[in-house]
Amino acid sequence: PTILVNGSQVPWPNANPPALLPILYLASALQPLPAFRGWFLICIVLYAVLLVATLRKYPSWRTPIGVATLAAFLPFWSSEERGQIYLPLAILSTAAWFALEAGRYRRAGILIGIVVALKPNFAIWPGLLLLAGYATAGVWASIVAVGLSAVPALLYGPQIYAQWFEAIKIGDSVDMRIVSSVFSLGAILGHPDWSAAIGVLVSGALMAALAFWAVRFKPNAAEISAAAIVAALVIGPITWHGYGLLILPVLLARRWSWTLTAALALSFFPYNILPFFALVGIDLFRRGPKGFQVAPTTQVADLKI
Repeated sequence: PTILVNGSQVPWPNANPPALLPILYLASALQPLPAFRGWFLICIVLYAVLLVATLRKYPSWRTPIGVATLAAFLPFWSSEERGQIYLPLAILSTAAWFALEAGRYRRAGILIGIVVALKPNFAIWPGLLLLAGYATAGVWASIVAVGLSAVPALLYGPQIYAQWFEAIKIGDSVDMRIVSSVFSLGAILGHPDWSAAIGVLVSGALMAALAFWAVRFKPNAAEISAAAIVAALVIGPITWHGYGLLILPVLLARRWSWTLTAALALSFFPYNILPFFALVGIDLFRRGPKGFQVAPTTQVADLKI
């Protein structure tokens, strides 16, 4: 397939990781238009279920404005418009969040591992959990992610990963101005050739700072997960609007604030929603643990798996 970028039709390869290929192979037998329509309706139902579950857990968002904002949430409708898979990933990440809050670390690790296998930039999540002392969740996430990632190599051969790395190279096929991560900064500043360098430097500095924070301060599971989810969205080489669905548990677990109000307003900006992710991250570190609605589970740093 091709896509229009800067007035020219350029190749648009499948950038999903090989772990998704068996699922995509099964879906390839379906007729595109009926499949799109069916997936559109399925995602509306799943989104309603996700909102009901999270709003029951975090009641402060159960207001007319809160519900209307979530119903109109641009990342959801962007994902719907393109028939993307971000809603199932949001359900997995939210279920992992709930499991961590309940102290069910093995279950949380398994769910996080699935997310990492399907979207590798989320590997920062189990990494920070391990550094903060949540060994059970971090180890299980790593085992599941590696195991699922090995399946396509067994099915299609190890070269499938070399082909994937070639496909995801940032080049003329991507308009970097609309990539909602730090890799868009160079293009936004008018220097698209700087995008990769700026993205690597900023994301590297952010990961180093988060690693130091996790080791030095041993934050609780909610803080670690919130920081990891936001960071994964900010540092991803390519972050589309639909990725914003994965930030829902972070948003809804936080008490309402002016920072989050401004962030939600920016989430409706259709061009680039990096400012939305950035403001949510600022709110996390500005208010810290007191910004969460539910008291975090007592940390248990053990190796029982």
